[in-house]
Amino acid sequence: MENAQLPDFLELVYVLETYYRVPIEKRMSQEESLGYFRQLRRFSLEIVAEACERTPHAYPSFFPKVGEWATVCEQVAAELGFQQKRRNEVDSQREFQRMAHCAHEFYEEPEPPNTFFTKFDVCAFCGLAKPTINRSAAFSKAASYLTAGLRA
Repeated sequence: MENAQLPDFLELVYVLETYYRVPIEKRMSQEESLGYFRQLRRFSLEIVAEACERTPHAYPSFFPKVGEWATVCEQVAAELGFQQKRRNEVDSQREFQRMAHCAHEFYEEPEPPNTFFTKFDVCAFCGLAKPTINRSAAFSKAASYLTAGLRA
């Protein structure tokens, strides 16, 4: 979280205190709220807000301490990371299927002279690129490593 998001965070704390029915005289002071903010700053405001929604289910009988709130934030972040990883896997599978079923039409993209690749044949529809290796003596060792690695 950024310093500019402090008012939004204080609003989340207020909502949570209201949910737990904390009496006005026992509500967090400005310093305590800033302490919570500093501890939870490593998470985005969206993660903290989601954790704010989940804390009453995780800690139904008492207002969570900052460490307990951070634990819920870590759980939310882990779930979001897993969901993002799953989305990336699905996207890459879709991309692979799209490339596999493409009626390729290649055009040539030349590379600068004296580089490892001399040109790329690129599909106009799906972006599949086939490199052509520079077979000059300067690149023979690198080319042999590459072709040996592709065979393994």
